[in-house]
Amino acid sequence: MLSDEIRTRLALLHRPKFVIPAGSAALVAAGIRHGAAPEIGPAAGDWFAQADECENASGKHLRFRRPLAAIWPAGDRSGGFGIERDAVWPALPAHPELAAVADHFPRETLFLDLETCGFAGSSVFLAGVVWQVEGSLVVDQLFARHYAEERALLETLWHVAAQNRVLVTFNGKSFDWPMVHDRSTRHHLGQDVRGKADVRGKAAAAPDALISRKSLGRHDARPELTHCDLLHHARRRWKRLLPNCKLQTLERYVCNRRRRDDLGGALVPAAYHEFVRSGNTRQVGAILHHNALDLATLVQVTLALLSE
Repeated sequence: MLSDEIRTRLALLHRPKFVIPAGSAALVAAGIRHGAAPEIGPAAGDWFAQADECENASGKHLRFRRPLAAIWPAGDRSGGFGIERDAVWPALPAHPELAAVADHFPRETLFLDLETCGFAGSSVFLAGVVWQVEGSLVVDQLFARHYAEERALLETLWHVAAQNRVLVTFNGKSFDWPMVHDRSTRHHLGQDVRGKADVRGKAAAAPDALISRKSLGRHDARPELTHCDLLHHARRRWKRLLPNCKLQTLERYVCNRRRRDDLGGALVPAAYHEFVRSGNTRQVGAILHHNALDLATLVQVTLALLSE
C-alpha cells in the first residue's frame, strides 16, 4: 500500500493538466426519478465552468458552489428550507442534538459529506457541505485536483466550520468527522481539543481567529461544533418501519425519491484515482453529483426528523 507521502510525491511529479470540457456532454450527469420531490439542476459540465480556484495558507484547490435549490428545487418551492423565516417546528425535539439543529437551522448549521480515496486512513479529496451563505443554503464542494491539495481543502473546511455551530452528518461520528480530524492532524492543521478540558479554553478563541486570518496554525484549537449524526436518530425513528436505515433507503421511503444513473459510492474512489492519473474529467461530474445528492438527502431527512 502506498503511503501518503509517496502518493503526494507522485502527484507532484505527474500533475495532469486540468482541462474543462467544452460541453456538458463530456461529463456524466445523473437525474432523479421522483414524484413531487427533487430534480437535478444544471448539467455537470456547467459545474466546471463555474468552479473557483481557492487559495489559502496551505495551497490551492477547486470549489464548486451552487444554490441547494439547483439540486433540490422542490424543497425551495415548498418553503422547506426555512430560509425566508425562522423555522418553527411542531415541538422542540427531546434529544439535545436534534434540539440544537432546530435551534440553529439554517443560519449556523453545517451539513457534511466526504468522499475519500477508499482505503483505511486514505486522503480526503472532496468535502461537500451545505450551509447558509448570504441568506441562502448552498451546496459547497471543496475538491482536490490531486492528492497534494488535501491540506488546502481541509483548511478551507475548517474556515467554513468556524462560521457554524452545529454539524450534521450521516454516520459522521464513526467516519466523516474522525477522518477530518485525523487527516488534519497528519497535515499539522490545528489541535484536536475534543474531550480535552485542559485546552478547551483555547478553542473559544479559535473560530474568530480562523475567520479573520483564514489560516489554522499548528497550535490553534480546531473549532468545536455540536454534532448531530442522523444515522442514530433515523434508526430510533424508522428502524421498525423500513428494511434498513441506509441513506438511500431513507431517500426512497422518507424523501419519496429514487436516483437514476447515479455513480455508486463504491465506485467513487476508483473514478477519482483515474482522474488524477489521466486528467480525464469524464467521471468527475458524476462524483460531484453523487455527493450533492447525498447532501440534499441529509437536509431533507433532517427536516423530516424535525417535523414529526
